[in-house]
Amino acid sequence: MTVRRATRLAVAETLQAVSKDLGLPRVRVRWFKGARGYWDDTDAALYALSSKIRPRLLGAAVSAVDPPVIWLRATLRPAVAALLAAHEARHVWQERTLGEQDRRRWHEP
Repeated sequence: MTVRRATRLAVAETLQAVSKDLGLPRVRVRWFKGARGYWDDTDAALYALSSKIRPRLLGAAVSAVDPPVIWLRATLRPAVAALLAAHEARHVWQERTLGEQDRRRWHEP
């Protein structure tokens, strides 16, 4: 799948900074094109994406695999992809750091 070089670089630079700030391990980025789920149970990150995918999905985090995976739509512009990568990295941090009770209140300020 083709993803613009500028988009890949923007995401890589963003994740390097965000991961350092949040104390995350290396986060892997994978790209998806459409909204069709692929139920490959030999690939835990792909399986997890398939359970979240919907037509307008732009990104998703899968923290339960090692290294954690951030999925991003391949057609995003660099700035949007970088912003979504930072957002999804925050979800990885939340899932790995916060207790179950705290995770239920992510949307609260």
